[in-house]
Amino acid sequence: MKKLLFTLTAILSFGILFISCDKEEVIQADQLPKEANTFLNTHFNGVKILQVEKEKEALSGTEYKAILATGVQVKFDKNGDWTEVESNNNTAISTGFILAPIVSYINENYANSGIKSIEKEKHGFDVELVNDIDLVFDKEGKFLRVDL
Repeated sequence: MKKLLFTLTAILSFGILFISCDKEEVIQADQLPKEANTFLNTHFNGVKILQVEKEKEALSGTEYKAILATGVQVKFDKNGDWTEVESNNNTAISTGFILAPIVSYINENYANSGIKSIEKEKHGFDVELVNDIDLVFDKEGKFLRVDL
């Protein structure tokens, strides 16, 4: 019984530790990593940044999120590399930063639907179109499948 009580207490303590490590704060745009500011200035030049959030998570480290006046949200990792770009108003995002094979595939096969969001994942890219179709591409931009 003591072992069970000790184990449950340890698990609960460990869980509380992870929850308490999550911290989110609003920061100024110039506090983003240099790479993140370069990305925003290159691909969203002239678009007002409404808010920037810095989030420290126990497992994934520091992440940033820039919320733009156009309804686009851009997430960055601790180094300032983009991890996700998403339109919150069901409009297409800019594609200048997306691998050419991905853009070509979508233009050829889904000409009437732009990209609503793109997320970098371990295996490649997850792309959601404005018409709510989810597509999966590998790291080189080769189409793999429609994600249902």
